[in-house]
Amino acid sequence: RGELGSSKGAMSEAGVAIPFPLTANDDDDDTDNVTARGLTDRVTVDVALGEQPPDPAAFIPTLEQIRLREEKILEQLEDLQRKLDAERRRGVGGQGHHRRLRSRADLGSGSPSVLGLGPDFESSARVGSSAERLAQEMGRPVVGGPGSLLPHSEAFTKRIVSVSFRLPRSDDLTSQASAELFTSGLPPKGMFVLQRSSGLPVVWIGSEAAPRGAGTGDSFGGRADFDWRRREKNNQDTARHVPVALPDDLLGDYISFCEQTLWSLLHYDYSGLGIDSAQMKKWEAYVQVNTRFAEAVTEVFEDGDLIWVHDYHLMLLPLMIRKRLWYARVGFFLYTPFPSGEIFRIIPQRVELLRGLLGSDLVGFHTYDYSKQFLASCLRLIGVEGSPSRIEWDGHVCEIGIYPGGMDVSALAAKVASPGVKSRAQELRKRYSGRRVIVGVDRMDDSFAGILHKLLAFEDFLERRAAMRNLVVLVEIAIDPKQSGSVKGSIAKNTAQKKQIHEFVGRINALYGSPASSPVHFVTSELAKEDLHAIMSVAEVCIVSSVRSGMNLIPYEWTICQHRGNNGPLILSEFSGSAQSFSTAIHVNPWDTEELSSALEMALSMSPLEREQQQKLAHKFVTNHTARIWALNFLEDLEMTEPIRARPAPAPLPDVPLLVDTFRDSAGKRLFIFGYDGAMVTHQPLAQLAAPPDCVLYPLRHLAFDPTVLVFVITSRDRQTAAGWFEEAGIGNRIGIACEHGCFLRWPGQNEWETLYGGMAGAPMDNAWKTAVVPVMTHFSERTPGAVLEEGEATATWHFQDADRDFGGWQARELHKHLESFIVQRLRVEVVSGDAKSRWIKVRPIGASKALVLESVLRRCASSVDFLFCAGEDRLDEEMFEVIHDTAAMSRLQFSGTAFTCKVGEGRTTALYVVGSPSAFVDILNEIIYNIYAEPES
Repeated sequence: RGELGSSKGAMSEAGVAIPFPLTANDDDDDTDNVTARGLTDRVTVDVALGEQPPDPAAFIPTLEQIRLREEKILEQLEDLQRKLDAERRRGVGGQGHHRRLRSRADLGSGSPSVLGLGPDFESSARVGSSAERLAQEMGRPVVGGPGSLLPHSEAFTKRIVSVSFRLPRSDDLTSQASAELFTSGLPPKGMFVLQRSSGLPVVWIGSEAAPRGAGTGDSFGGRADFDWRRREKNNQDTARHVPVALPDDLLGDYISFCEQTLWSLLHYDYSGLGIDSAQMKKWEAYVQVNTRFAEAVTEVFEDGDLIWVHDYHLMLLPLMIRKRLWYARVGFFLYTPFPSGEIFRIIPQRVELLRGLLGSDLVGFHTYDYSKQFLASCLRLIGVEGSPSRIEWDGHVCEIGIYPGGMDVSALAAKVASPGVKSRAQELRKRYSGRRVIVGVDRMDDSFAGILHKLLAFEDFLERRAAMRNLVVLVEIAIDPKQSGSVKGSIAKNTAQKKQIHEFVGRINALYGSPASSPVHFVTSELAKEDLHAIMSVAEVCIVSSVRSGMNLIPYEWTICQHRGNNGPLILSEFSGSAQSFSTAIHVNPWDTEELSSALEMALSMSPLEREQQQKLAHKFVTNHTARIWALNFLEDLEMTEPIRARPAPAPLPDVPLLVDTFRDSAGKRLFIFGYDGAMVTHQPLAQLAAPPDCVLYPLRHLAFDPTVLVFVITSRDRQTAAGWFEEAGIGNRIGIACEHGCFLRWPGQNEWETLYGGMAGAPMDNAWKTAVVPVMTHFSERTPGAVLEEGEATATWHFQDADRDFGGWQARELHKHLESFIVQRLRVEVVSGDAKSRWIKVRPIGASKALVLESVLRRCASSVDFLFCAGEDRLDEEMFEVIHDTAAMSRLQFSGTAFTCKVGEGRTTALYVVGSPSAFVDILNEIIYNIYAEPES
C-alpha cells in the first residue's frame, strides 16, 4: 500500500496545511510533520506490483474543497477554544487547586508526586509533568497538539534552573550538613538536599562573588573544565554551573543596596533610607545586576525548565524573565520577612520591586503574615487586589504560597550521633558540671538578632533569682562573620551594637560572676560543626530572641540535637519566621524583658514529662517537614501553575491611516461618539477640575464645524456643567451632549433635552429615591476622608478615588452592599461601580445607560451614517462596544457602514483598539484630525 499526500504540505492563506502528493524524488523522512497535527487526510491507494501508479493530480483537492476543509477546521478550533475558556473561567472563579503541603508521611505512603518523584526519589533525572504522565497512562504520545502556541512540542519539565546571587561552592553541594550556619545569597540547603537525593538535573546560576578570604578554585563543584555552553552527548551532567560576571565597581554598589537598604527595610529598619546621596547609583547597580542575571537565564533556558529565583537580591528578575521568556514557569521565594505596607511604601522603588515579584508564576513566603502584607502592599501601591492564594496583574496570574522551612534531618541527626560530637559533648558536660546551660546562637552583625534583649532578660533573671546565679550559665554564640564580604544594615550601627553587646556581657559577668565562674560565656568566632552540635546537645534551654527574622533554622537544629537527650524547651520570639511552625515553644515578646525573663524561669522549672511531650511534638514536626519536602512542595506548586499558552498580544493602537482613509471615502455622514470622563480627560472626583483643556477642544472644534460630521460627547456630569463647558468653547450648539451617563441627551443645534429613561424634557422625574439613598451616601462620605459625593439631577455618585486605597475600598464595598441589600431593592434605581482606576459608585435610574445613548442616536441617523468611531474607558462603555460589534443589533438599527471602537485605559475589552491613557488618546485623535483636514499637497 502506497501513501500519497501524507508527507508534505503547503500552507494556505489561512495557515492550514494543504496536502499535495509526493513526486518520485520526494523523501519520506518528514511524514510526521503533518500527521502529528491531524490536519490532513491520508489518501491510501492500492498499487499492484508492476502496475502504473495513479496520476497524482487526481488527488489534488479543488479550491472549494480546501475552503470547506479550512472552515471546518476553524469551527473545530473555535469550539475547542470556547470550551477551554469556559474551563479556565471556572478554575479562576473557583478556588483553583488546593495546595497541600506535603510531609514525610505523604512520601512514605507512596503518594504520587507531581514531579514524578516516588517515596525515595528513585526516578529518572528528567522531571515529568502531569500532562506527560496523563498521556502515558492513556497510552497516547505526548505532542504539542494542534494549534499549540508553545515554541516546541515538548510539554515536560527538563531541569530546575536555580538562580541566586552567589554561585554554590563544592562544599555547599556535597556536604551532608550545613557547611556554614549562616549563608547569604545562596540557594537554601533544601535545594542541595533535593538535588543530591533525587538526581534532579539542576542548573545553578549565580555570581562568582565569593566571601573574602575564601578560595575560588572549587567554586564550581570542583570542576575546573566546566563549560555550560557545551552539551554532554549523553546528558549525564546533572549539575551545571553558570557564572554571572559582575565588575567590582558594580558589585560594590549592588551589595550596598541589597544589604544596607533592601535587607534593612525588609526587617523594618528604614533609618538609613534616603540619607545616602548615592542611593540612586546603588539602585541603578541593582537594576543592572538583575538584568545580567536575566540575560544569563535567557541564554541557558530550555523549554520545560522550572526557574526558581532566590531571595531579595533578585526581586526584579521574575518580571525581566517574563518579558524575555513569556512562556516560562518562574518561581520566587523570599527568605526574609516582608514588612507591612506602611514600611514597604517608604522605599522610592516600591512599585518596581512589587511588579518584579508579580512577574512570577509563584511567590513563596515562610508565613501567612508575610504573604498577607505582600498582598496589602500590592493593593495599596499598585492598585491590584488579590486573594490569599493568587493575584492577577497585567493579564498574568501570580500564585501565593506558604512554605515553612526545614532541614536535612537525616544528615544532621547522623552528625549529632557521630562519635566526634558525642565525645565533644562529654567534655562539655564535665566542664559545665553542676551548672545548667542556656544556649543562644546568633549572628553578631544582624541588628535584628535580639542579642541585647536576651542579655537584658538574663540579667533580670539573675537579679531576681539570686540562688540561680552559680547554677546557670548562658553560652551566647554570637558569630561575627568577618569574612562574609557583606554587612547586614548600617556599618556604623552594627559597630555600635557590637560595642554595646560587649559592655553588657562585661557588666553581667562583673555583677554576678566570681573568680571561679562567669554567668555569660560569649563566643564570637564561628565554631566547628562538632562543637556547635555538642553545645546544643548539652544545653537545657535554647533562646531565640530575634526581633525580626525570616527562615531561622536554630529551632530545627535545637530540636534534633535535643532528641532523646535533655528534651530541653525552646524559648522562641513571636517575631521569628519559625514561630508559627513551633507551636509547642514558649513564645515571647523579646521587647518585654520581664516576660522573657519569666519564660526562662518557666523553662528551667519545667517538669521532665512536660519537656518530653513538647519535644516529641516538635520532633515530629521537624522530621515531617524536612528541607527536601520544603523544596519539593515549592517545585510541585510551581509546576502546577497554569502555563501561559500564548504570548499576550500587544494592545493594538488605532490605525491612523486606515481611519483617515475610511473617513475620506465615506459618502454619508460620519459619526463620532466620545466618552468624556477617563477617556478624553483624566477622571476627576470634582467637576470643577474636569473642564476640557485646549488639546481636547482642538479636535472637537474641527469635527463640530464639519457639516458631514455628527459629534456626541457622553459625560457623567450634570447638564448645566457639561453644557457650560462647550458653550464657553463656542461649540455648545454644534455637538451633541449626553449627561449623567445617558440619562439626558441633547442633539446638535437643539436646546431641548431628552430624558432617555422617561421621555422628553418637562416630563416628571421620580427622584423620590434620593430621600433614601443620598443620606446614606452622605453618611459614608463624612466617614471616609477623601471621598466626595456628587449629586446630579437623576443620579448620585460617590467618588473615593482620593480616599485611602484600603479604607476607601472597604467603605465602598460596605456602601455598595448596604445600597443593594436595604434600599434599592424597593426603588426603581440600580447601583453601578467604576473600575479600580476611576473608583466610584453611582446610583442611577433603571434603564439609563450609555448603550441607550448609542441606540437613540443610531435610530435617528443610522441610515445616513456610514462611518462610526466610538471611544470610552470603563465597563459602562463596554455596553456600547457590545452593541456596535453585534451585527444583528446594528442591522436592526439600520447601520451598514464601517465602525471602529477604542478603549482608553487598561483592562479587558471588546474594542477594536486600545490606548493606554487619556493623554495618549487625545494625541492620537489630534493626529487623526490633522491628517483628515490637512491640505493636500499640490
